[in-house]
Amino acid sequence: MLRKILIFIAWILAVGLVVFITAFVAVEHHQKLCRGMEIKIFYTGSQVLLKQEDVFRLLFKNGKGPEGVPLYKINTSTLESRLKTNYYILQAEVYHTTDGVVHVDIIQRDPIARVISEGGKDRLMDKEGMMMPLDERYPVRVLVVNGSIPDSVIDKKEQTHKPFSTSLISSDSTKNDPLNIKIFRLASFIEESDFLKAQISQIYVTPSMEFELIPVVGRHVVVFGDTTRMREKFEKLIIFYKKGLVKAGFDTYKTINIKYKDQVICSKH
Repeated sequence: MLRKILIFIAWILAVGLVVFITAFVAVEHHQKLCRGMEIKIFYTGSQVLLKQEDVFRLLFKNGKGPEGVPLYKINTSTLESRLKTNYYILQAEVYHTTDGVVHVDIIQRDPIARVISEGGKDRLMDKEGMMMPLDERYPVRVLVVNGSIPDSVIDKKEQTHKPFSTSLISSDSTKNDPLNIKIFRLASFIEESDFLKAQISQIYVTPSMEFELIPVVGRHVVVFGDTTRMREKFEKLIIFYKKGLVKAGFDTYKTINIKYKDQVICSKH
C-alpha cells in the first residue's frame, strides 16, 4: 500500500515538474526580445505581385520593425489580419520561434487573366476568380480579356474575397451565368491547358455576350460563341490546330468558327 502511495506521489511530482518547466519556458520565451524577422513568400505561379519590402510596409506602416521588442508585445493575430486585407495575399501566417525570430509566411495569389472593361478599368483575375488591382511596378504577362465588359464586372467595390468553386471549370455553363463567371470559366480552362495557354493570348467579349479567341500565332480569330459546351469546343479546337492548321498553315484562315456542335467552319482571307 505504501509503495502505491509513493508511486502516486512521484507521478504527481513528475507531472507538476513538467507543467512548471513548460510554464517557465513559455514565460522566458515571451519575455525574450525579438532579434529579427524572416519573410517568406511562396509563389504558386510565375507571376510576382509583391515582394518582401511590400510585406514589411503592410505590417509596419511607420517603417519600424519588431527588432528589440519583447515577443509578448508582438500581436501575431493583428499582423496576420493586416496581411489578409491585401488583395494579392491568399494565405498568411505570422508566428515567433524560441530563437526570438518573427516569421511571416505568405502564399501569393496567382493571376490568370487581365480583364479590361469598356470604361478602361482593368483588374487581374486569379485562380479563384478574385479581382485584384494592378501594380505598375510589377508587370504581369497573362491572358488579356477585353471587349463589351461593363465596369461593374471588375469594379473592386463589387468584389469580395469569396472564391468561385473550382467545379465551375469542369461543369457545363449556361447562358444565364454572370459575365464574370463566364470569363472565369474560359480563362481557367485555358490556364489549365499547356497547349491553349501557349496558343491563346486574348479573349474578346462581343456586344452579344459571346466570345472570340485571339491566338499568339496566326492571323485568324476563333469564334467561340457562348460558354455552353465549353470543354467540347476546346477539345475540337485543339484537334483542329494539331491536325488541320499544321498542314494548312496558321495564316490560311480569317475565322475558325467552333460555336456549332460537331462542326468547324472556316473562312479564308
